[in-house]
Amino acid sequence: MKYHEVQITDDMIRSAELNTKTHGNNRWTIDESEESRFAGYLGEEMAEKFLSGLTRHNCKDYDFIRWKGTPMEYTIDVKTKRRTVTPSDRWSVHINEVGIHQQCETYVFAQVVKTKNIWRGWIVGWMDKEEYWKRARIVKKGDIEEDDRWPEHSDCRKLYFKDLNHY
Repeated sequence: MKYHEVQITDDMIRSAELNTKTHGNNRWTIDESEESRFAGYLGEEMAEKFLSGLTRHNCKDYDFIRWKGTPMEYTIDVKTKRRTVTPSDRWSVHINEVGIHQQCETYVFAQVVKTKNIWRGWIVGWMDKEEYWKRARIVKKGDIEEDDRWPEHSDCRKLYFKDLNHY
């Protein structure tokens, strides 16, 4: 399966809520709302549950160090998108143009959906930072793409889910 659904627990929701309240806005995000920050922290909780060997770091450049202290060590920044639908090859991941300055090695992409009072989430793929910035298409603020017909919030780089590396 390309997209891995991660069971979201009450503890994960509480942790994401706490982080949302204790950390301020992040200029790397496309949408700086509290709901967007919550989704981002929930994506981190999902990645921590899904991937092994993670050490939480939460600095401005990355969220985790994987295999810390080993020759295989690398940094991960989790990018989470809120949607109203389940994952599909036709949807894309977005990284704000200022994100190129983040000092991480790999991106993990997550998606969350809230229906009624139930959160669902998926790990939709990953890509090394260098490869992402080479392959992603440039989209300008206000551009309208895809089936959602929503204008972009900011200048960004995008790739379709189908073009990511999958676990």
